[in-house]
Amino acid sequence: MIRNYHDFQLVIKKHGIIDKGKSQTHRRKKQILFLNFFYPAFWYLFFLTFFVLSSGASCLAATATVSWDKNPEPDIKGYKIYYGTSSGNYDNNIWIDSPDQTSYVFDNLQEGNTYYFAVTAVDLADQESELSDEVSKAIPISNHAPTASFTADPVSGTSPLDVSLDASGSSDPDEGDTLSYAWNFGDGSTGSGVSVSHTFQDPGSFTVTLTVTDSHGLSDTKTLTIAAEENQKPKAEFSSNKTQAFVPADFEFDASASSDPDGHITSYDWDFGDGSTGSGQTASHVFDTEGSYTVSLTVTDDKGATDSTSITVTAIKGYTYTWKIGEGSDAQKKGVTKDTHINVNSENYSSSSLLRIYTWPSSEPANSIIMKWDLGFLPQGSEIKSADLKLYMAEMEGDGGDDTVNISVHKIINVDPVVEACTGMTYDGQNQWTPNSVRNDGVPMAQGDIDQAEDTKAVNKSPQFITWNVTKIVQQWQENPAENFGLLLNPGMDSSSDTNRYFASSEYDDETKRPELVITFVTPEPLNSPPSAKISASALQGQAPVTIDLSGTQSTDPDGSITSYHWTIDNGAQHDGPEWNYEFTEAGTFHVTLTVTDDKGATATDSITITISENSAPTADIQADKLSGKAPLTVNLDGSGSNDSDGEITSWSWNFGDGDTAQGQTVSHEFSAGTHEVTLTVTDNNGATGTATVTIDVESNSAPVITDFHADKTNVDNPPWKITFYGTATDEEDGTPELSLDFGDGNTADTLPAQHTYSKSGTYEAVLTATDKDGNSVNKTLTIVVENKAPGKPTNVKVTLNQ
Repeated sequence: MIRNYHDFQLVIKKHGIIDKGKSQTHRRKKQILFLNFFYPAFWYLFFLTFFVLSSGASCLAATATVSWDKNPEPDIKGYKIYYGTSSGNYDNNIWIDSPDQTSYVFDNLQEGNTYYFAVTAVDLADQESELSDEVSKAIPISNHAPTASFTADPVSGTSPLDVSLDASGSSDPDEGDTLSYAWNFGDGSTGSGVSVSHTFQDPGSFTVTLTVTDSHGLSDTKTLTIAAEENQKPKAEFSSNKTQAFVPADFEFDASASSDPDGHITSYDWDFGDGSTGSGQTASHVFDTEGSYTVSLTVTDDKGATDSTSITVTAIKGYTYTWKIGEGSDAQKKGVTKDTHINVNSENYSSSSLLRIYTWPSSEPANSIIMKWDLGFLPQGSEIKSADLKLYMAEMEGDGGDDTVNISVHKIINVDPVVEACTGMTYDGQNQWTPNSVRNDGVPMAQGDIDQAEDTKAVNKSPQFITWNVTKIVQQWQENPAENFGLLLNPGMDSSSDTNRYFASSEYDDETKRPELVITFVTPEPLNSPPSAKISASALQGQAPVTIDLSGTQSTDPDGSITSYHWTIDNGAQHDGPEWNYEFTEAGTFHVTLTVTDDKGATATDSITITISENSAPTADIQADKLSGKAPLTVNLDGSGSNDSDGEITSWSWNFGDGDTAQGQTVSHEFSAGTHEVTLTVTDNNGATGTATVTIDVESNSAPVITDFHADKTNVDNPPWKITFYGTATDEEDGTPELSLDFGDGNTADTLPAQHTYSKSGTYEAVLTATDKDGNSVNKTLTIVVENKAPGKPTNVKVTLNQ
């Protein structure tokens, strides 16, 4: 195929030249030739037509034709064609051995080069004309067809099917060619561009065709089949943690069982049937009003197909109660709690007043707490809403170790411990706990028989109640009573060795600090909550005869009123009424019990123990920091060593033997010269007294005398001024007393003479103090006045005129 056609004409003007080196005859012949060949009328034209042929097929060389006009001279023998790849510099020539041939075809001209041509005419005498004007031609590089290639992702799937098509792998061997891309998607749609996306809306098999065309019009095609299958809708399924609950009814819904056979679910939409909606694979909802509700779930897959399903749940009216379970004074339910702690030994601690947490060494529990409750008292059909375990951190061993210890609560599994018999080795006194990896000296410590931590609290060193949320554990016990094996509290595995906390147990002396399991539950019918009996007493011990005031007015009933109070004492005494003032006339230990009854007939009891003893007189004791000295003598007296074996001392009365008295466990008194008998009388809480005496001897003592105190100046002007102070003193008993001087401006000296500089104006009271060895002292004051008067005005001011 001929791609390009070029023709052009070249005009060359020639002039004859006489060769002077020849004979005249020869020159004449040349002139004749010149006249015939180069006469101005013989201007001649070379017409050169140049063709470059090329096809779409690949080739290494081109072909060109050089043509010219025939010379008009009759003696033309032929022509020479000079050519090369540099202008004016011809490396090659071709001889045309015919005057009538006016063209020549050059082949094997290399693509990408420019060739330069010139033609001469040669006559029969071998005379060669001048070169024709130069002509040139650039041999273009041949064009090649492109190669179409593309990928599709995906090549199959459910409709509507989104497919990404990429033709960046297409190519063209010719440098500089620009490609265009035309797509036919096989479904009536087309597109353009190197990368495209297309959605096949309907199911079927589609042939995608790509046509790639270069900038010279050559093209190539590529096809690929896309299979779009029909989408299958998803399947909606969900479950509820319950079908009925008390208002406020809290439900949890789980749609994880929903599925899509040929894709995946992209959304879960909930309609709770009360005007509320939600989203997500799981959902929670609280119904605040009684009634039956149709809860609907709609699932949507990745292709937009949907499916729905629904269930009915019921919210019923309930009655909410909160009870404290334990052995505390305000517990609504007693006698169902058991607790202990286990140690790395074979001992049982169920009767201990403390529940111990201990880590030794670090990461291995040496003491853990075990607790159990019998929940059979909960009403039939009740639902537990919340449960909190409250323990009082009462003591520590040593400094308690770490400032904060994480204590976790765990549900006991696998075995049912016997609280009265379990140890760190066994759960019932005979059978070993499950072996585990956390073992201290081979003692299992129940660590293989507990579930994951339900709640963890950081416990510092302050005595306080700590609360753990054990709602899920207690709810599981209510649902499956056979799995109620109790719970265990562990020290944190990150605790340092010897870190410990001791909590009050159900046997702790202070009932207000005993463990509590606080359960909030709901029942379908109202319950009569039992009352809570509470005794308060003016005293829990005393010496006969003593009257103790007993009161039950702190007893309460959460849903009604208390209608009767009945008191009994195990000496046979009884009383009815909220208060009782009872006189104990004999020594002994007495158990006082209060039984309260509410308006529904439910009862509750509380009891206390009162100890009455025979009264013994207290013993007085005096401790004095000195028993003699010189007047005035101050003595510190301490009666704290006095004691009462069966009660307590309520007053300390002092008589100093000089007419003065005082009250208090410790006193101070200044004695003058003389001998003084000091008496302490102590009185106990039952009025018995005891006395003790001590003698204080005080010698007479006179104070020192300042014999001289003066300064070298006492009134100065314009500070700073240095002033020297002088002073002397004597003491009748000790000779020379100690001197100290206060300059009145915050500075002092302890030797005289003393110099001091006053830097500011003012009036200062310098005080000299003389003190003897017994602490007697005397003062003397000297006033120092420092003035700062302004200077006077200048005088004798003159002016002189100079000549």
